[in-house]
Amino acid sequence: MTSSSLADALAEFQHRGLVELDPVTGEVLLPDWFRFYVPRTPAARGAVESAINKILSTVLQRKVEKSYESMASAGKGKDKAKAKVKGKASSKEEEPSGGGGANIPGRSKAGIRCWSPDDLDGALAIEQKYGLDRVRTAVVELELKEVDPLPSRVSRALQEEGQQPIGAWWQSDAATIDFASQLGLEAYRGETMNAFRQRVSQHLQRDHA
Repeated sequence: MTSSSLADALAEFQHRGLVELDPVTGEVLLPDWFRFYVPRTPAARGAVESAINKILSTVLQRKVEKSYESMASAGKGKDKAKAKVKGKASSKEEEPSGGGGANIPGRSKAGIRCWSPDDLDGALAIEQKYGLDRVRTAVVELELKEVDPLPSRVSRALQEEGQQPIGAWWQSDAATIDFASQLGLEAYRGETMNAFRQRVSQHLQRDHA
């Protein structure tokens, strides 16, 4: 893509209301960013607040601050969010509960984040295909990486495991550990359960090659 075609594309996106531009600083703002990404941990919120303070465009910075404060006010109050953006709040502030697969509004039964009816339909299809235990595990793995568990991301994570159909040893952590021990395999220190399952699957594939 050439610089001129990129400029044309950004102008079209701006015309459609998909982005906001500052021609002076060259910065681009996605207006609905916090609709799709919610920083859930203190570390994630700190990274967002640091990034906000580095925005050069005064106009875009104010818009991002307002959007961030509105998002945070649902859980902790607008004043606290505004104080944190300015670097005055404690980094030890606790986040709202409800992560890790809780069945709360905006979540499927296994914890997939849903923003629309289409998301919910997709989440239900994923849970029916892979089973609740596997999906919950995938959701937890994503959230440990500070990645919002949207249906597309959960589906991709499960596909990367090897697209295994619902069976036995991969349905729960305990079943995986028990089955792997029969093969003489143990999880490495710090190895995630998804990574361990992939290693078990690769071991089986080598044995049956």
